[in-house]
Amino acid sequence: MTQTVENLLVYFEKLSEPEKRDLAIEVVRRTEIFGSPDLSDEEQNLLAEDLFLALDREEAEAEAQAK
Repeated sequence: MTQTVENLLVYFEKLSEPEKRDLAIEVVRRTEIFGSPDLSDEEQNLLAEDLFLALDREEAEAEAQAK
């Protein structure tokens, strides 16, 4: 992971939960990582939610390890 990506993640962690969700949705919308620019809004929202939940799990695991 590059330093730029690490910095983005640090800033991401400082966002409120609704802001994190909004950002995740925008990242999914702006990238074609899923191979199809024709995803419906609902499909994009579901993918963003999956991403958000995965990031939330990673954060919880990191917090648990830090204790």
